[in-house]
Amino acid sequence: MKKWISLIIIFLMCASMSACVTDKNDNMDAYAGNTYVGTSPWGEEVSVAVKNYDAEEETIDLIYTENIDSEHTLKIDWSGLMVGKNSVAIGCAGSREEDGYGVEYKYDLNMEFKNQTITLTYLDGQKTELSSEGGSGFHQVGALSEEEKTILLERK
Repeated sequence: MKKWISLIIIFLMCASMSACVTDKNDNMDAYAGNTYVGTSPWGEEVSVAVKNYDAEEETIDLIYTENIDSEHTLKIDWSGLMVGKNSVAIGCAGSREEDGYGVEYKYDLNMEFKNQTITLTYLDGQKTELSSEGGSGFHQVGALSEEEKTILLERK
């Protein structure tokens, strides 16, 4: 009988500790004000800065930044609804020109917030870089393997 009581107590303690760890790891408020960085499938630095999270409205404000090369950066300021408790789906498109250099982009991304990291998955899209000197670069999500489409961003 004592053995069963001990096992039940241990089980209850483990279950309560597990619940605390899960709550802490998935607490979206802890992401606000922090920046998470990683490397894109094309070898460029990517970061996501979480500006604000509103639990009541289930919305998040963030900035997605991708280094195009040593001199140019793609920066997308995004606000929207969460998908479930810890994910967000982002669709962004646009273009930017600067001193004879241009970039056109259209991405569909999914971000999952878990364990104080962000798992970023490129679902679809592309980015095209255009230079007035004739050079260009092209990144297409469809050309990536399933493993290459997902990257991990860690807190800076």
